[in-house]
Amino acid sequence: MTPAPKILVVEDSEFVRQIYRVAFRKLGGYEVIHANDGLQGLEALGQHERFELAIVDINMPVMNGLAFIDRLRLVPQHRGTRVLVATTESADGKIRDLVARAGITHLRKPFTLERLLEVLKALLPVTSNSSPPGTP
Repeated sequence: MTPAPKILVVEDSEFVRQIYRVAFRKLGGYEVIHANDGLQGLEALGQHERFELAIVDINMPVMNGLAFIDRLRLVPQHRGTRVLVATTESADGKIRDLVARAGITHLRKPFTLERLLEVLKALLPVTSNSSPPGTP
């Protein structure tokens, strides 16, 4: 059996992490690893060979999302990891520059569960346990 694709969620808000848990339960077929800040996210990178997607908040204590993404891109086996930046910041200035980098998508908070699922379905491969794109 093929292992479930891994998702790394780097988010300091427990409330928002719970929304991700609900979304991935609905999608099914993914292993989700949670980190409370960029430093814990880096530790997770060292413990797992590959992530299909990293969902990253920008404003976090200890190590912010921008620093985490820069470090993520330096780890050879994780350079190709797709990144979804979910932040309260609008897509101007540093966020626009970040989104211009290859493989980075922006989702502005607050978002609905339906919008999150729509974005995740567009970014992730369909697994044997997940709903095909376009299905609720």
